[in-house]
Amino acid sequence: MFGGHAADFFPDQYKALLEKKLLVPDTKSTRDEYLRHYFEEMNSIRSSMGQEETLLKTIISTNRFFGAERGGIFWFAEGKYTSKPELRAAINLTKREVESTQFKPYIEHVLKAFRTNKPLVVRNDPLAHTVKGEKIRSVLCIPFEVQGMTRGVLYHDNSYMQDAFEFLDPTMMMLLSRHTSDTVNFLLNTMSVREEKEKLSRERDTSQQEFKKSQLIAGSRVMRDQLSMAGQAATTDTTVLLTGETGTGKGVLAQWLHENSRRSEGAFIVVDCATIPENLVESELFGYEKGAFTGADKQKLGRVELAHNGTLFLDEIGELPLHLQTNS
Repeated sequence: MFGGHAADFFPDQYKALLEKKLLVPDTKSTRDEYLRHYFEEMNSIRSSMGQEETLLKTIISTNRFFGAERGGIFWFAEGKYTSKPELRAAINLTKREVESTQFKPYIEHVLKAFRTNKPLVVRNDPLAHTVKGEKIRSVLCIPFEVQGMTRGVLYHDNSYMQDAFEFLDPTMMMLLSRHTSDTVNFLLNTMSVREEKEKLSRERDTSQQEFKKSQLIAGSRVMRDQLSMAGQAATTDTTVLLTGETGTGKGVLAQWLHENSRRSEGAFIVVDCATIPENLVESELFGYEKGAFTGADKQKLGRVELAHNGTLFLDEIGELPLHLQTNS
């Protein structure tokens, strides 16, 4: 009908199905080559996009790579089992389709992959279908972990070929699952750190704007002397101790010091020492790595690190126990 121009009229998301597979992983060398291509494809996704964009790019890339028609990332909040996982990103697959009766058998495959934490390939016989409208012939489900816990399943299907994914042997699928977990874990951790820094940056910008609306005005000679000393301190990289009763403006002066220092372009991080429980002071200031102690399921950046190239203001430091003041 279209002559030699059929590919021009074919939807972009399905064009991968028209391409002849040059790599058939039927030997160890070709399997290794296939895995290498997959790793390269996943590594290319590590970009600076937002979370939803990155997850969508992941499913688009893997859908094309496996030669699937449809794909989706099913997310289990907090790693808890549910019969209705969230469809976080998808290609050629809608939430309405996922919630339909026809899709129920495939949700069962997703749930099985999540429960067992093992990838699986399902081959359906179209002649044995009993559900009206059933047409999917092969299904691929790859569970992935985030911070050591199974949190989602990468889903793909194909309605044309029963053996679309059967070239994936158990060893290959486990390697794909492990690398998918590493990639998604890296992406979510990176985006979490980036979002935290952006939040702090927005808070800094807001505080700077508010500060600029009300500049310090000193009428007395004592205050002018204090500002002169503060101005000298602001030109150096040194620790400054501000003393005074509550309400005398230590925080305002600290902000002024930051604004007039060489670190003014960096973050101004405020830590209210009076509100931090004693057993959490060290982790709040210095952070911790994933697995450092029971319950540390992800990396946490300390306030000291977040204030790098900026200013760290420890408000009410005198409220800390003496041994912690020494460490701080």
